Amino acid sequence: MPEVKLACGQVVSVEEGASWADVAAAVGIEAVAVLVEGELRDIRDPVEEGRKAKLLKLTDPESLDVLRHTAAHVLAQAVRRLFPGVKLAIGPAIS
Repeated sequence: MPEVKLACGQVVSVEEGASWADVAAAVGIEAVAVLVEGELRDIRDPVEEGRKAKLLKLTDPESLDVLRHTAAHVLAQAVRRLFPGVKLAIGPAIS
């Protein structure tokens, strides 16, 4: 079983092929994303054994970028439905 170490020091064993969401569920955290050794990752990404990770909750400042990115995609989809043929710009979410 792969093991991962969380930023709080807890070591979690998970099934082969598990995602970071599975890790969050195993420790009872409602996470929206994960920082894997400082790199922001999708909570649905597969676990990488031996890596140190911080599960990000909605209340964590780092999760704000994730929420902005998701909101930008939702807004873009709404604009395309309301205005067919519209051309969207590509770029990072901004505050």
